[in-house]
Amino acid sequence: MKKNRSKSQSKYLLKKSISLQTIISIALLILLNSTHSFSQSHKSGKLMNESINNIQSKNSEPVYLDNNDPIYTSIKGRVINDLKQNADPESQDNKLISEKMKTFSVEKKNEFEALFKKSITNYTDKIHFDVGTLIMFFKVLAEKEMKVLTEEYEIRVQYLGSENYAAEFWVDGLAVNSEEHALVWAKKLALRFPNDNEKETIKDVKETYANARKSINDGETDRYTKVMALLYTKRKNGPVIYHNPFQVMTDLINK
Repeated sequence: MKKNRSKSQSKYLLKKSISLQTIISIALLILLNSTHSFSQSHKSGKLMNESINNIQSKNSEPVYLDNNDPIYTSIKGRVINDLKQNADPESQDNKLISEKMKTFSVEKKNEFEALFKKSITNYTDKIHFDVGTLIMFFKVLAEKEMKVLTEEYEIRVQYLGSENYAAEFWVDGLAVNSEEHALVWAKKLALRFPNDNEKETIKDVKETYANARKSINDGETDRYTKVMALLYTKRKNGPVIYHNPFQVMTDLINK
């Protein structure tokens, strides 16, 4: 991956090594549909946008399906809906899960943690991806509007062997660093920090986003970056099956 030389470009702060307790906490947030915010202070110079650190696949030579491949078409046509299906905090299933988790005994909590660690590690090993990154971005992407996911993310489908596939979300650096997004974020900052000079804030943010676009157009930064992947299986003479990374936990909670 090419190095980003734009020091002012904002990024999410991701940690590839993440403790079990942190993973469990984030997983609980996902299942309880709590809000996870990555907001950063404008005065510290860390402007929040959709740019993220480069995450590389563990697979050194990935094999991607052609966009005309029927399996690619099938997976792409459903992947956003699959991602969003458990994201509604008002759904009856999620409300029931939330209530049940409040009654967990110590033994149940220990069982939950052990099962989660095993299942999520197995899941990410199959899709050649990072545990912490998947957990953090699963909820972030699931809460985005369909239009945003369609316009700002490219879906690529990697063949993993044994009829397994990884549906990957690649964020478009030019789309998320557009001038339109810069203005939206500048206005949010102006409301958050009313004592700052609004014109200067807008100028600074527009310059930051412009620098990010320039870095991409100059070839200093890759335009697309993979932020998440989901597992699918094509049954022989059967349908394409989606594997929810948190299904094992949900099954345990609903016992």
